[in-house]
Amino acid sequence: MNIRYFLSMMVLFPIVTLTFFLQNGVAQDYTQIRLPHDAKARLGKGTVYEIAYSPDGTRLAVGGSLGAWIYDAQSGDELDLLIGHRDVVSDVSFSPDSQTLASSDFSGSTVRLWNVNTGTLKHILSYNEYIACIAFGPDNQTLATGSRGAIGLWDVNTGKLKETINTVPLDTIAGYLDNIYSVSFSPDGQTLASGGEDGIVRLWDVHTGTLKHTLIGHSDTIHDISFSPDGQTLASGSTDGTIYLWDVETGAFKRTITGEWFYVYSVAFSLDGHTLASGASDSNIRLWDVNTGMLKRTIVGQSPYVYSVSFSPDGQTLASGGWGNTIELWNANTGTLKKALTEHSHEVHDVLFSPDGQTLASGERDGTIRLWDVNTFLPKQTLTGHRGSVYSVAFSLDGQTLASGGADNTIRLWDVNTGMLKRTIIEHSSYVHSVSFSSDGQTLASGSWDNTIRLWDVDTGEFKRGLTNSDVDTGPFKPASLTYHGSRVYDVSFSPDGQTLVNSGWDNTIRLWDVNTGTLKRTIIGHSEHVFSASFSPDGQTLASGGRDDTIYLWDVETGTLKQTLTGHSDDVYNVVFSPDGQTLASGSEDDTIRLWDVGTGTLKYIFIGHQDSVGGIFPPTNVFSVAFSPDGRTLASGGRDTIFMWDTSIFVPNPEELTLDVNADGVVNIQDLVHVAARIGQDVPVEGDPADVNGDGVINIQDLVQVAGAVGD
Repeated sequence: MNIRYFLSMMVLFPIVTLTFFLQNGVAQDYTQIRLPHDAKARLGKGTVYEIAYSPDGTRLAVGGSLGAWIYDAQSGDELDLLIGHRDVVSDVSFSPDSQTLASSDFSGSTVRLWNVNTGTLKHILSYNEYIACIAFGPDNQTLATGSRGAIGLWDVNTGKLKETINTVPLDTIAGYLDNIYSVSFSPDGQTLASGGEDGIVRLWDVHTGTLKHTLIGHSDTIHDISFSPDGQTLASGSTDGTIYLWDVETGAFKRTITGEWFYVYSVAFSLDGHTLASGASDSNIRLWDVNTGMLKRTIVGQSPYVYSVSFSPDGQTLASGGWGNTIELWNANTGTLKKALTEHSHEVHDVLFSPDGQTLASGERDGTIRLWDVNTFLPKQTLTGHRGSVYSVAFSLDGQTLASGGADNTIRLWDVNTGMLKRTIIEHSSYVHSVSFSSDGQTLASGSWDNTIRLWDVDTGEFKRGLTNSDVDTGPFKPASLTYHGSRVYDVSFSPDGQTLVNSGWDNTIRLWDVNTGTLKRTIIGHSEHVFSASFSPDGQTLASGGRDDTIYLWDVETGTLKQTLTGHSDDVYNVVFSPDGQTLASGSEDDTIRLWDVGTGTLKYIFIGHQDSVGGIFPPTNVFSVAFSPDGRTLASGGRDTIFMWDTSIFVPNPEELTLDVNADGVVNIQDLVHVAARIGQDVPVEGDPADVNGDGVINIQDLVQVAGAVGD
């Protein structure tokens, strides 16, 4: 046997085996899953828009700004991240056999089908209209999509469009088609129901695509439709405050459920089909008798808006979640409260039981997902890391902590090595657009759209001092006035000596402040539009700024004069920061790129691409809001609308190990370095070290000589 081939296979086999098992359900470190090229890690998992259990109860899918995360439903471990959408994943749905996941995004024109076991993309279903909803048929072979004025029936195996059902003709007066917001297959897969903007429910023959019945009664948009378990009854809920029950076979109107004088957000049948639960905007959950249409019970919950209701599989428990940040579990027969789960700190948008009824999943606005033990009412797992837009990131002095500020009005401190969240600071009343550590690492500054700059103790997270646009006495602290910036503060940054704070703002200016007195030292004017970022060079002599005019300027700090102009970004420049050696400037932009610039020449050195783009969606593009170098300059952190990435910048930093080979520090490794090491072989190494001990093992020996000899000429 070829020994080289044998050895290569010995190395390759465990790698292939490991890859196989990772793709088939083994937990992974979420910071490393499916990273873009050049990225070292990610912190955070993006926002959450939709959660879904697989029918076999083994997996939980979470759709959001990064793609679709796949979790082990029992342990809560991250299994995979399905990426490729150009916008926030707003809908996820498992096939009945749990083998395929369908996902759609806010850009609206595509649905992606994934192999759940391997995480591979099976098909991209492209359509020429916005896709608002998706649903699998019971046969696992058909996927229905609802769009503007049409329903598409797709072959899951081939990804081909089988049938287009035009639901609403073009309105010749208004000139538009109505959106379909909900589609649902009957349990036997023979009928598809659709409801949408025109307030009409339509029943379609799945095999022929022909219209079976038109159900007219609602006066406003239909957001939710649901078949009873036996397939005989269809419930439809509308923003007109009514729920209608229809006979599926005949299309006849059976009864109106009224009394929902507010929006109906959610409807759900019990497993036996005899009871319908509804959640609305008046705090109440109502239980209705499906056969008579009579109100059986009104349950007054704590949430002013009830966004989600869900029956347990055995029909004994009803879960509700809403605006009040609380999940309530009710006895479905008596309407009495069994337990209120109060751990969520924001409104709960979704609650659903696992197929075996033993676990309840809940998702809240801040992106936290919790898995609860239904029997003990105790939390089993908390799936954290899902967050909104990240507007600013900054490394601590020792490089061990990363601070981030974002759209959820919070400041978060992360452990750089593990990716775990260390602390959350909740004080600002609006977006936190900037965070910055002081030079001694003891103070963190934050700037917010609430028109304040606040200083925090890094070790305790306690508030130290505030700089606001008001002279109001706030107890022991008298904030300095920043009335010069009459509105939003975009960025704050300390000078290297910690004596000056620079901030940029909405009024197109940059201002330098005395940290000790809070007085204004200098105003720099030059940008033609809003200035989003300003940052000092390590020597404190140069200030870089970027703004809405797509341009980066380098300024002389002492005089305020312009030194250099850097152009190349095609959209707003949201953040600029110098590398520790001052030779490189990093910039993040709305064009979704991170650019590295040579400070001396102003030329472009490199471009990092990886943040998810969302062009064409309902929300603005992803944007790279913030960038920050680690203290050693070998890592760059970037924060965007989707998450935080850590990029490898070591290629632009001299290797410290190579530098130690220049024993006599004359700038080159040559024969003199060899002579220096040879003369010291066998000598003791001082406690503080010796340049001749190039490998740092505490002894000067032949190994040190060999290392230097290998680098002679560098």
